[in-house]
Amino acid sequence: MLAGVLGAEDVLAVRGDEAEEAWRVVEPVLDAWRRDLVPLVEYPAGSHGPSAS
Repeated sequence: MLAGVLGAEDVLAVRGDEAEEAWRVVEPVLDAWRRDLVPLVEYPAGSHGPSAS
């Protein structure tokens, strides 16, 4: 049983169907960033965000 192998850390595991659903949601966003369809604005961690916002 997988939970026995992971022990107390089994709460960190993700089921296969959950992982597939997460990628179904995230992949279009990553693709849009790759194709420059949506700007990816970077800003320093801990800041108040990009100046454009």
